Amino acid sequence: AMAPMIAPTIGGFLDDQISWRAGFAFSGLFALIILIWAWYTLPETNRYLGKATSIAKMLGDYRTLSGYRAFWLFTMVCAFTGGIFFTFLGGAPYVSHQIFGMGPTEYGLFFALVAIGYSIGNYLSGRYTGRFGLFRMMLGGNLVSLLACLFVIALSTLGIEHPLVLFGAVGFVGVGNGMTLPSANVGIVSVLPELAGTASGYSGFLVTLVCAFFSYVVAFILSDSVMPM
Repeated sequence: AMAPMIAPTIGGFLDDQISWRAGFAFSGLFALIILIWAWYTLPETNRYLGKATSIAKMLGDYRTLSGYRAFWLFTMVCAFTGGIFFTFLGGAPYVSHQIFGMGPTEYGLFFALVAIGYSIGNYLSGRYTGRFGLFRMMLGGNLVSLLACLFVIALSTLGIEHPLVLFGAVGFVGVGNGMTLPSANVGIVSVLPELAGTASGYSGFLVTLVCAFFSYVVAFILSDSVMPM
């Protein structure tokens, strides 16, 4: 989760200093390094290699998981929590450039506030989930995200729109995500422990689908204000 939050800082710098193509060259080089590293150093951990079940069995496992209300609840918590962040991802480049007049490097540096927020949320999650439980951590995390969004709306209504307001608030959204997502993911793989891998993959697909929808829809409502986003 940290990587896509830090990446805009690197990409923005490369865009400003070299060109927009530099980001692709950097990504390709980085991917090649990781491929070589993984090929020679990453051990196989699958004790059942070569004993994969059939496609029919896999689809049956999906159907089984779909019958559990808890699976859908945890998955939708992940989806809509992530959806808030992906709404920002879809709209922030436009808002930053068209409304705030920010360049790629400046945008990337402000984006670091989101990464810091997520780190804080993860720290709180690791420190206090055992004490308060999954549900309280998810509720607390989503309340933090909600309050951050309401803060931006309130200031925008008063005509106060500034990069520090937007990115600072999304930093708190990052705190909320960091508090919510670990607990929700634990819940997903705990519904049926014997299908933990299937649950993780199935849920991941559904979450990505919803998040992609959020980032797509926001493009149609952007204007000359941060309010629609």
